[in-house]
Amino acid sequence: MWRILCVEDDEAVALNLVDFFSEWYDDNPFGADGIEVVIERSFESAIRRLKNEHFDLVTLDLHGTGDPDPLSTAGDNADQEGMRVLKSLREVRFLPVIFYTGFAERIKSIETGVVRVVKKGEDDPQGLRSAARKIYDTGLPRLLRQIDSEKREYMWDTVDRYWSDVGAESAESDLAYLLARRLAARFNRDSVKELLGHKPGAARPVEMYIYPPIDRKIKTGCIFKDEGGSHWVVVTPACDFAQANAEHVLLVGADDLANEKRFIAWQATAKWKGVGEPPSKPDGAAWNKLTALMRNNGGDRWRFLPGTFFLPNLVVDIQKLNQLPLADMERKKVICQLDSPYIEELMLHFSRYYGRIGTPDLDPTELVEKLA
Repeated sequence: MWRILCVEDDEAVALNLVDFFSEWYDDNPFGADGIEVVIERSFESAIRRLKNEHFDLVTLDLHGTGDPDPLSTAGDNADQEGMRVLKSLREVRFLPVIFYTGFAERIKSIETGVVRVVKKGEDDPQGLRSAARKIYDTGLPRLLRQIDSEKREYMWDTVDRYWSDVGAESAESDLAYLLARRLAARFNRDSVKELLGHKPGAARPVEMYIYPPIDRKIKTGCIFKDEGGSHWVVVTPACDFAQANAEHVLLVGADDLANEKRFIAWQATAKWKGVGEPPSKPDGAAWNKLTALMRNNGGDRWRFLPGTFFLPNLVVDIQKLNQLPLADMERKKVICQLDSPYIEELMLHFSRYYGRIGTPDLDPTELVEKLA
């Protein structure tokens, strides 16, 4: 059963919250298990419960008894009880939040995919349910529950139950590695797609990158933007970094797809329907060349990197090389890093491109004449 903690000091509003969620029957994405609604009227008690109990979602009122009037204060209303609960929550765990407040306009700027803001008195049941549905549709609540379930089941049902087979005390130092590798294998691309109901076998652009990078170290596959706005990808082999042999870092350039001649040619032939609408897919050479490029069949010199919210669509030009001292590179701000297996694919393609050996062509006419 999914659990929602509703933090609300007004008893009548709190009872309404119970009805809004517990009696949500139509189009309830949380499924047949239903929703357990837990009311907490004390902001301080809410903080303690969030630290010690499991919840899937929390709703917060912004304004508590004794708080200054939000309309009389400027800034981010950090002195309000609801914002203090959010600050405490951020320090201990991740949990999606819905602010349910009469002062929604005061904190609308903090709204994100996991922090929603709903105004009291404006179609309240539908507004709250819509916000909860949007959070559910991110896939995060399902994924987080599955991670917790996997940790619990693996450690109790496998490691603890078969401790003597695992190796008892000799395996104690390996427990963290066991769990880490199990989680990494369990939540690979295919299993996450299955969990979220996404199309198997088709990669999403964000799956190609690690964002943000796990650390600030320059590594193979790191992508950064220089002062002039150009993007570059690190192609120095990983072994050089591991063995501290990378005094200089080799880079290949990546230009925005919008500047690529095949995109420009397609754009000139596309039939645009109107502002804000996608163009039709024109038949012909321009479309075929563009899609071949995006499938990385557009020539050995080019590799396509799809855009995301942190990266534009890029076309890597294998011939566009640069080299910088490692000391200079360590001052660069890396945007993201290519993930496996895309980083290995790029490195293999790079090595193959510069490892080509040219040979004279045979004369097929002469060969055919001999066969005849």
